[in-house]
Amino acid sequence: MDRTIADLLNSSANNSELASVIRRTGLGEQLTADEQFQFRLRSNALLRYWEDAHYQYRLGFDDEVEYSRQKAAWKAPFAWSIGFVNYWCEVGTLYPPLFASEIDGLLPPQKLPAISVSVTREGPNKSRKPSTLWACNSLARKSFS
Repeated sequence: MDRTIADLLNSSANNSELASVIRRTGLGEQLTADEQFQFRLRSNALLRYWEDAHYQYRLGFDDEVEYSRQKAAWKAPFAWSIGFVNYWCEVGTLYPPLFASEIDGLLPPQKLPAISVSVTREGPNKSRKPSTLWACNSLARKSFS
């Protein structure tokens, strides 16, 4: 799994087109349908890797220090990428509640800059923290579909 995450993270460093997609999505810029698809695939792969790390921790394969450092690193994409926050707000209810709660805790607490509105999140998952529900519900989001 470590090689997989290294490959995933290096993919944007080695691919200027993907790097551009990630940077522009982070800024809330408009993407083509193919670029949106590429961003969604990469974001899904990253989130699924994080989900795997979450379960490895829960099963005792990682200690608290290792897991807390991983989560600190996970916070970065949410801090600088409106597109990644929007993507999570769109797909978060598709993930198991315990993992989703961990990720919800990483969302920025402040309202992020608005971008074109198409959908708002009304997640039925009552295990989500109110502050993170506010973060997702208050966002104006692009539709990545």
